[in-house]
Parts: sequence; structure tokens; C-alpha cells
Amino acid sequence: MHYNYVRLKEILNTNKEFGFFALIQLDWAATHFFTSHPHDLTWNGNAYIADSTILEIENPRYSEVVDREAYTISLSAMNTNLMNEVKSGIVHRPVTVKLGFTLDGEPQLGNNDLFNIYTGRVANSKFVTENEQQILNIECSAPLSNLDETSGILTTKSFMQSQIDATDTTFDYLHEDSKTSTKGWGRIGKD
Repeated sequence: MHYNYVRLKEILNTNKEFGFFALIQLDWAATHFFTSHPHDLTWNGNAYIADSTILEIENPRYSEVVDREAYTISLSAMNTNLMNEVKSGIVHRPVTVKLGFTLDGEPQLGNNDLFNIYTGRVANSKFVTENEQQILNIECSAPLSNLDETSGILTTKSFMQSQIDATDTTFDYLHEDSKTSTKGWGRIGKD
């Protein structure tokens, strides 16, 4: 959403009372819309619920280098619908976090008024108890975190043809002489 920097600059350079709120969209088994604003909001045709589900979101960060840091959201574990979905599995499910602003208490909800903080997928989740409160910490994947990942998937000609595309010819000539070969991907050397 870099196209809206002019509008965001206008909002930030105001003489009015300034505030902010988060809009979180969780595309899990069901799609959930939450806001940290004190009242329910409608944005882009979706109703964002104002309740105590959002406990904390990570601040936006600016970096001139590739971002490999995970993004974390803390939600209340008191929401039974979310807890049931977490127990059934939410890894690799989409998450979107936007930052909105208020001027003199009025939320600015135009299409150019929001700042996209995070768009990605859930990497893992865990329950934590702090001050007798159940918290669900959602760790979302960093934009380029999987570049260092090593994969245990063994790809063969039969796998490609049975699972990806029956007409795939990628491996037709790879083992032509029946010699064992090894292909590497990733970093070379030790850290």
C-alpha cells in the first residue's frame, strides 16, 4: 500500500487529536474480522468486531534490508471459536493486519487511509498464561523467512506426475544413465 503515502502524510500532519487502531483479518476455517477500536467498524464491506480479542499487535517496522523477523499477534484465548480453530490447525492460514487512524475520535476508513502492517501466514501458535490470563500468541512467517529452510520433500518423476501434473516431463532425462545424482539448494558452508 505504498500508493497511499500522500494521504497517510496528511493524516499524520494534522492539528486534530490523533489516535490509531488495528484491523485484523484471520482467514482460518472461518474468516474473522477484529478491531482494537472501541466500537465495531465496517471497512471494505467487512464488519470488524470490537471486543477484547486483540491483546497486542507488533508495531510496524522499517528496514532497508530483507525482513526475516517473524511477526507476532497476541489474542485472548477466551474466544472459543478461535480456540477450536487453533486446536484443529491454523498453520499456513492467512493473516492480514492494518493500522487505521482516528482524527478527533473519528476513524478514517477510506481506502487510502489504512496502513498495511502485515500480510502473510501463520507459522505457529502457542498458549501462554500471564497474570492468570490465557493468551494465544500467533507467530506469523516473515516475508522471506523460508529462504533458509531446508526441505525434506523428495521429488521424483512419479510424484510429479501423480500429484502435480500427469503430463509433466521435468524428470524424463534426469536419470537417463541411471547414475545417482545429488542436487543442492541453499547456503554453502557453516554459519
